[in-house]
Amino acid sequence: MSKQIFRKFKPDGIINAQIDRFKQAAGNDMNLRKLTLEQVREIYVEHLVFDFPEAEVKPFSRIENMWNEGVYSAYGLYNEEELTGYALFVTPGEEHYVLLDYFAICRDKRCGGYGSLILKMLAENLTHTRGIILEVENPDFAEKDEDLGIMQRRIVFYEKNGLHQTEITSKLFGVEYRTMILPFDGDDKVNVYEELSRIYHCMFEDAVFERWVEIRDKK
Repeated sequence: MSKQIFRKFKPDGIINAQIDRFKQAAGNDMNLRKLTLEQVREIYVEHLVFDFPEAEVKPFSRIENMWNEGVYSAYGLYNEEELTGYALFVTPGEEHYVLLDYFAICRDKRCGGYGSLILKMLAENLTHTRGIILEVENPDFAEKDEDLGIMQRRIVFYEKNGLHQTEITSKLFGVEYRTMILPFDGDDKVNVYEELSRIYHCMFEDAVFERWVEIRDKK
């Protein structure tokens, strides 16, 4: 599979200015914390099951198993002691890309610039990895105009925050995705196909992978 070249993480200039103003207004109260499994369990029960469609919510036992295997981690964005947003990752190893498995801002905190803030703070804290891989629902397969608009706006948001679309698409359990990437270490030749395949093999047993997972390179 071919490698693609991507530029280092660099948010859109307007987004960067907004983030800086937001951080100044918030003072030192905003902080990113690495979470424990029990904190993830609490977020799962109180937030995650409501923030994502039922079909996208995996049983907590699967998250717990990956956590115990050392291939899962999580971060929370807090305003003092109040949770503002969270990001859960599949982490196959420090020399590889991590998959942003779940990413959400708490329901009563949305549209306040926190999404861009947490992405920037994650990039500053995950320097032990090569970068972030992200799946977004593929708008080419949207069944309704409303769904199409949501998918397109989501992609635009991530692009403004420094992510790049790749040539790799995937299909998981019947849902079509595009793959986006956020490299941390400068101009980087990335074999996205191999990185995504490595991540999926951390997530699924071989029999499940063979039946329900498909990765494609458009080149």
